[in-house]
Amino acid sequence: MTIINLIKRIRVQFLQRIIFAIFIHLFIYKTTLASLFFNFENGREANANFEATMAAIVRTVGNTRDLTTILDDLKPGATKAENSEQLRKLSTVIRMCSDDSGGIQKAGIRNTTFSNVAYGLAVVTAEQIQLQVQSTLARLLILEMSRKAVDIGKLTELQNNHSLYREFIQSFVSYIASKGVDQFCERLMQRFLEERNTLRKKLTEDTPVDNRTSDMVTWLWITFCEFLEYALQIGAITQEDFETFASEARSVFLSVMAKQAERVADLAPIKQFFRGLQVLLETKEARLGELQARNSGYSVADSKEAIGFSKKDYIYLKNGVALQSVASYYRRFGKEFTVSESSLRKALADSGYIIPKDQKSYIHRLSVNHESYQCIKFEELKFRQLLRGGKNEAEYDGEVPSDRAVRKNADALLGR
Repeated sequence: MTIINLIKRIRVQFLQRIIFAIFIHLFIYKTTLASLFFNFENGREANANFEATMAAIVRTVGNTRDLTTILDDLKPGATKAENSEQLRKLSTVIRMCSDDSGGIQKAGIRNTTFSNVAYGLAVVTAEQIQLQVQSTLARLLILEMSRKAVDIGKLTELQNNHSLYREFIQSFVSYIASKGVDQFCERLMQRFLEERNTLRKKLTEDTPVDNRTSDMVTWLWITFCEFLEYALQIGAITQEDFETFASEARSVFLSVMAKQAERVADLAPIKQFFRGLQVLLETKEARLGELQARNSGYSVADSKEAIGFSKKDYIYLKNGVALQSVASYYRRFGKEFTVSESSLRKALADSGYIIPKDQKSYIHRLSVNHESYQCIKFEELKFRQLLRGGKNEAEYDGEVPSDRAVRKNADALLGR
């Protein structure tokens, strides 16, 4: 049995259980890095470019069996239409690689005749990532590197000695075959089940990790450990090297997991909403009116322009008004915030962030300046904490790191 056939058997039994779309986030070297590590046969080429048509990309990914497909150079389009088309291609590739989309799996149909399902690993290089759908981003594992993180000397050495890398991979695959491919895949699956939450538990409690991120990084971690154990067994590295590499690898994978979890969490509706609301309030584009009690109802200046009200340790946000203000803010910067009022209210209620009016409703009614407003109600302390990105006041430095780009856009818009 040839090396290629052995690799196909392993990928059919193992890699299809968890398939990654991996993005290398660099302006230079991204194609070189992707091809060197994922195209072990020659280490020089990508399979397709994002300038190709959607049909060509789907055909390339769908027709590549048991091998890695490298799609090169995802970048923002020059126009809104071009940008949307690029994102549509990207989303399609992610869905092809991560699950059986379009109801195929639910229908119980085996994917032997469908070209829109991937049969191997997909690697995409990108200059920028602009996904705004949480469920799509959660299916994507991003490796983000800066130019300074690339060691040019080591990269050149790998290019010049790529044949040695290929030989070692082939040797590793032959070793797996000698032990039995089925047995190897079963052991790998068992190890995955045993260590599924090991890395996740190493992160702090304030870094929630979704299951998809945990699973993808765990598969990479345990596979790399198998690779290291083989290198130790054949004497390619010493025990000291093994321990050093294993420790360094754990740190790297923990960092990848933490950053990926943060990206996914940043697209959660509640976090997105309060990130935008924070900027609007701090830049004075939106304001909360302070209610003054009157004989009947309340009064406040410019009640119609306010997105909500503050009263006795509570904050009230107007239904529709606050959400539309945040959605309009994101649209100005080419982003979409498409969460419905009812979905956002349910998410806030399920998280215990808003106060119910009664057992059936979370909508409160306020009479302000003889006008009736429907609102959702927060405890002020909880509301301020949500604006700070979930941090307590003592932990807050006045700026949430993930908000800095958004804030710069707001400053530029207002000419500050």
